[in-house]
Amino acid sequence: MSSMGYGEWKDFFEGRKSEKETIEIWGGEEKKYVKRQMIWFKKDKRINWFDIQSPEYPENVEKIIKKWHNIYNV
Repeated sequence: MSSMGYGEWKDFFEGRKSEKETIEIWGGEEKKYVKRQMIWFKKDKRINWFDIQSPEYPENVEKIIKKWHNIYNV
């Protein structure tokens, strides 16, 4: 019961917070978690980010795959 989301509901089940308050707090905590993940992932230089709305998206992915394939399959 220590996973994300459970702790935010404790006060609701014990009658100290309304359902609406609980959901707002839960949503805020989820956003903070996502922000921490994004910061961590952006620091990792091994990760390649792609803009899937870009018209060049397929070509960009293909370039990275070919580069990776050439490095690890020599």
